[in-house]
Amino acid sequence: MAGSRERAVEDLAQLVNAVDQLQAGLRAAKSSYRRALRALQRGDTVQVALEAGASAETRERITAVLEEFERVRLTSRLSLVAAGAEEGMSINAMSRTWGISRQLASRYLHRVRGDE
Repeated sequence: MAGSRERAVEDLAQLVNAVDQLQAGLRAAKSSYRRALRALQRGDTVQVALEAGASAETRERITAVLEEFERVRLTSRLSLVAAGAEEGMSINAMSRTWGISRQLASRYLHRVRGDE
């Protein structure tokens, strides 16, 4: 049990870090979007506005940070499900605690047990 719990702690710490990275990415995107908005408001063309906001780079960065956040969040969720199951947590309890369907909680549990 200690191994699953330790893994859950590590993964949750990584999730906290991923939230920090997501916040930083969102702040940067917001700044880029504001530059584009100002350009549109002053009458620049859409192309000029999108270039002012570095739209291509902004889209790539925010997509990458969102994907990483989702990856880390799922990893954390699965390790917490594994640790909870080892502590005797039922699928119903997992479902209520996470605010997810019982079916999704069951899928997570099957996944961590390697039943998939």
